[in-house]
Amino acid sequence: MRFQLTPPVAEFYKKALELKNGEAIRLFVRAGEGFFLGVEKDVRGVEDYCLTCDEVTFFIKQDDAWFYDGKSLSIQQMNDEIRLNLV
Repeated sequence: MRFQLTPPVAEFYKKALELKNGEAIRLFVRAGEGFFLGVEKDVRGVEDYCLTCDEVTFFIKQDDAWFYDGKSLSIQQMNDEIRLNLV
């Protein structure tokens, strides 16, 4: 799994989720009519896959790692939108 994001993305989520430095954001998978990526403020565990950018930690729990296995996740800001691209 590869995981990339930029400081503007971290800044966006800091504002949108009212995060303080050191708080974490979980990227999770939900099933419905297909699979969807979600984002929420949460507490990370010791075994979670994580990446810290601009003092915000983004993480994926072990339970969701199967979805990202062998793929690249890129999170980018495009104008006023955040795009999560999984390839």
